[in-house]
Amino acid sequence: MSIKELQGARAEIEKKLRQYTGKAVFLSELDVFALACGCNGITANVRGLSIDDVDVFKDVFVSHFASICEMLDVEPTFLFARLIPATNEVAALNARNLCDKCYVELVGEKGQVRPRPDMFVLHFKKR
Repeated sequence: MSIKELQGARAEIEKKLRQYTGKAVFLSELDVFALACGCNGITANVRGLSIDDVDVFKDVFVSHFASICEMLDVEPTFLFARLIPATNEVAALNARNLCDKCYVELVGEKGQVRPRPDMFVLHFKKR
């Protein structure tokens, strides 16, 4: 993956968010990360997007975000929107390939997602 691919992916995500919501959504940053625990993925920091927008266009967002992940060589097993606390506003869209520890923490032994209060789960792939 090159920086040009990452810049193109950032622009493409922003374009799609604006196209579907009809709002002036701003994607300030697209990060690729690898955490010490073993999780890896991408985070798209956004402004101007509400949880209602994400809920209404959930299938479109999941499909498009997953295709961007593929392009960036990220396997998205857990997609979620992170909310600004005590608001309806989305701070970031995340695609994460969960490590074993985080899988158990967020999903549990029975395979039922137990997200934190600041998470709105878009997609989850059971193991």
